[in-house]
Amino acid sequence: MGFGLRRRLETATARHPLLRRALTIGYIIQSNVSAAKRPHPLDRRYGVSTQAHVPLYLSKTGTSADNHIIPYAGCVPTIVSNVLDDLPDLGTSSFVDLGCGKGRALIVASERPFRRIVGIELNPELATFARRNARRVARDYPQRTAIEILIGDASIPLLPDGDVIVFMYHPFDATLVETLSVHLAAAQATGRAISVIYENPVHGDVFDRHPAFSRVSAAMLPCSEEELPFAFDPFEAVVVWRAPARNPNDIPEEAQRAIVVVKPDYRVIV
Repeated sequence: MGFGLRRRLETATARHPLLRRALTIGYIIQSNVSAAKRPHPLDRRYGVSTQAHVPLYLSKTGTSADNHIIPYAGCVPTIVSNVLDDLPDLGTSSFVDLGCGKGRALIVASERPFRRIVGIELNPELATFARRNARRVARDYPQRTAIEILIGDASIPLLPDGDVIVFMYHPFDATLVETLSVHLAAAQATGRAISVIYENPVHGDVFDRHPAFSRVSAAMLPCSEEELPFAFDPFEAVVVWRAPARNPNDIPEEAQRAIVVVKPDYRVIV
């Protein structure tokens, strides 16, 4: 798409929400059709569609968060699965995906006995498709914890009661990550534990600076062989934090690996 046409579309969709919604749905449906020709392994397994491309100008919803969001991209399921397998007490915690898109991480979480599984998505069109995927999983796996989808600002999420494991795949910029860290620290101050799984932690330094959080782990985790054609890179950086913070002497050395930005505002390694 030429620059001039893109600018005109950006202006038109900003002025006409119904046009933005129609174009967004069209983009997502087009992505679904393309993905059906080469579906992601998770999509084949569950009969869902979690692949999508939504241009940044269509991702905007007229809220104050518009200037801070990152275009939707799906996480790497095996990496999410491996991180969750290393965390304790899943059965007494809730899982919350911030910027859940079409719900890929939520489907991975549904394979485990969380108390609640909640996705928060600012874009209502993506949320509609996430709910469709959630219904498909609920139909085929009625014994699992139901997936709930909420529309809202993921930087100030309404969290379930009790301990929470928060997941995020580089959903927004440093400004909203700062807002989120303060919000989560305040929630933890009520006496519960909050863990943050940050895949591709472009702004992970925000949690490193906050005194309420301490590192649990930091690693470059591999994609599975079948996921490689759908991944940006063969490995993804993932860092996990927990609040309340632990004694620095209790943090394993491998969890203290530095986050190195290799592509500004886009990709990191640890």
